[in-house]
Amino acid sequence: MMHRSGIVVLFFLVGMTAIVYLQTAGFSFVPIDDETYLTSNPRVWDGLSLENVRWAFTTTYFSNWHPLTWLSYMLDMELFGPEDPGGLHLMNVAIHTANMVLLFAALSLMTSDVWKSAFVAAVFAVHPLRVESVAWISERKDLLSTFFALLAILTYAIFVKRDLHRWFWAAWIFYALSLMSKQMMVTLPFVLLLLDFWPLNRFKSKTVASSAGNAGPSVWELVIEKWPFFLLTILGCAIAVSAQQTSMANAGGLDLSWEIRCKNVIVVYGIYLLKTLWPAGLTVFYPFPGEGIAWGAVVMSLAVLTAISTLAVLSARKLPYVLVGWFWYLGTLVPVIGIVQIGGQRMADRYMYVPGIGLAILVAWLVPAVVPAGFSRRVLIPSVSVVWLAIMMGLSFQQATYWKNGTALFEHALAVGQPSVVAHYNLGFSLARQGQMEEAIHHYQEVLKLDPSIAGAHTGLGAALDQQGQFDEAINHYQESIRINSDDA
Repeated sequence: MMHRSGIVVLFFLVGMTAIVYLQTAGFSFVPIDDETYLTSNPRVWDGLSLENVRWAFTTTYFSNWHPLTWLSYMLDMELFGPEDPGGLHLMNVAIHTANMVLLFAALSLMTSDVWKSAFVAAVFAVHPLRVESVAWISERKDLLSTFFALLAILTYAIFVKRDLHRWFWAAWIFYALSLMSKQMMVTLPFVLLLLDFWPLNRFKSKTVASSAGNAGPSVWELVIEKWPFFLLTILGCAIAVSAQQTSMANAGGLDLSWEIRCKNVIVVYGIYLLKTLWPAGLTVFYPFPGEGIAWGAVVMSLAVLTAISTLAVLSARKLPYVLVGWFWYLGTLVPVIGIVQIGGQRMADRYMYVPGIGLAILVAWLVPAVVPAGFSRRVLIPSVSVVWLAIMMGLSFQQATYWKNGTALFEHALAVGQPSVVAHYNLGFSLARQGQMEEAIHHYQEVLKLDPSIAGAHTGLGAALDQQGQFDEAINHYQESIRINSDDA
């Protein structure tokens, strides 16, 4: 049962989350994915019905199998109707808030440290890298998958604490539900093994064990114990690969060599670290750099990653939370780090929704351990933490405003990032929807400068020119769109 201090902390954590995200109740849909998932999807618009439920469990529409996510959208339609994006935004906020509460509860139960757990939960709740997952309606799958994964972690911790196997199977069921929301958390069995090491202290091996706790099962016994979870992981990976075949084959129109992919993986791990410390230049789409990825950046990032990994392993006995937090970060990013490229982005803020928890755990437990006792630990650490979190809240509030509509989102994307087909196309689409045809024409033309083979840009440009009375040019672009689509067929 949670102590009074924990309840007070939760009150403040929920308040922090509300300050950042309640503004999304006034936001609209955005053109990227919301169109495909929701506004142009009659299955979702029709709400819950037996036929639509059957569709949710059998479709791989838009290269995804996530029946629970579809059902959550259908429930939204029953509650709010198809014309109210504010209701869907608030549901995202509610799930994110629930995730924060579950994270705080799980860490508090496992570590018995309310304040460090509160710091991790606060970072999870209000860091700007979380904004994309919360403010983007189409990212419901991330939120819902994490919700069930955190329930699995919480019930697994209860199983360990109470040695009641029904909680083990409850965790297994929640893991299955997580994979039915999105297959992002296929790494959960490995996360549970990390938690076995610390803070649950179940490892028997004295060569890698933490300094606290009695001898428990061997590493091999802990792995075997989780065979039902690994079975779900294999199944989840198979489903994800099968559903994503089209996206993997296309990769956003990119033909990426293994050299580019491997270089990007190494560099992006480093970029995520930097953006966690100081989240500048966040955007909805990060294109691959046109000039390629410099070997200098690869070497520097690899050196940092290797150094931290080595220190984490060498300090595992005295500082087990460093190993757990660091390998939580490295491991949970693996499904989306780009080894198998899906889509045209080199990285995405939303991919840090769960991996960022590991970095927060590392910092929350390491800093007090290395700062000398006395004034610095009692006053300086809490003061710096509060100031940094306040800054993160302000940055997150501002970052969320860019998601109010498609125009604001992609104007910001072009302002902070390099020109890209995705940004120009979606900005042109949004401006055309608002009747700003001259501006829309400009951005469609920019798309075609970058890639003249984008049929949708020709169609959009043709429609905008048609509205402006430039009929001959409009016909030319319509014909080019038809030709490209015919060639693709």
